[in-house]
Amino acid sequence: MRFTSTPQNFTPIEQGLVFAFTTDNSTPANVVVEIVDCSDESVIATLRLHNVTTAEVDIAPYIAPFAERKPLKCSTSTLQEAPTALYKVRVDDVESAELLVSLNRSKVVAPAVVTTMSSQRRLACGECDELLLFAEEGSDLEIVMSTDTGEELRLEKVSSGAEMLTVVADDFGEECRRIDVAVLCDGGEVASLCYNIVAPSGRGVRLAWLSSEGSIERYTFPVTHSVTLNAERERVGDGEILRTVACRSESRLEVASRYEPRATIAALSEIVTSSRVWLVADEDIEVDVVTATTTQSLFGEPSAVVLSLRLWQREEAL
Repeated sequence: MRFTSTPQNFTPIEQGLVFAFTTDNSTPANVVVEIVDCSDESVIATLRLHNVTTAEVDIAPYIAPFAERKPLKCSTSTLQEAPTALYKVRVDDVESAELLVSLNRSKVVAPAVVTTMSSQRRLACGECDELLLFAEEGSDLEIVMSTDTGEELRLEKVSSGAEMLTVVADDFGEECRRIDVAVLCDGGEVASLCYNIVAPSGRGVRLAWLSSEGSIERYTFPVTHSVTLNAERERVGDGEILRTVACRSESRLEVASRYEPRATIAALSEIVTSSRVWLVADEDIEVDVVTATTTQSLFGEPSAVVLSLRLWQREEAL
């Protein structure tokens, strides 16, 4: 028995993670396939294949439930290893090479910064941003953050393959109005970003969401249009006698973005189709996007996005 093909490290789960093998025997046989989490050697799925000489097994559906991401909680700028996992496939007593899986949702050519938002961003005191980085294992990563007041912060790390960079406005003085971030790998620039530091919005709502690329993006919606509580009762009965059998209630929040350039609006529009959206708070709240509207200025651009968010929904039987 031997493996004839295996996925490459950092292959997106959405593209499938197919392991192919042959029994090297012309006589069909029954085989047991185990999907193993290398962190503790636990078996997360067992498959039994009957009368095969060759077979392909896609492990993506089995590991997807373990590959959830949440926004990072960060109080200072850091460069740290991104969430990854190692898996292998065991067929009878033969094991595949270990497969390194991260949370990217498209193929990555390292070195790269995975993000859908514009390189021009806003950040307020008390807020943070996070960036997903990929670099060849063993390469030297360096992050240089420089401000308009002359301050500089350097972060260095030997890459483990996937890294997470957090940018926190509070790391710099109150006079800071701009942070330029350069991402370097082995001395060469991979990406540059600019954060304009703004005053906190008293009525603003900061959202985080899982993008189409697998990154966690963040944006502060400065305008809150309304907060509503809807409730309805379900009644059954005959004639004049009605009985309440259930009560449904929900809380909604409507927020609006600034008028933004096309690239930013395209990134914000992904919130509607994202599988995970959070309202950023001390304890992040996962929300549902109920409706979304894009409004255009008189001359076509820039535009703004208005979202209706369901904060919670309850149904009680009476």
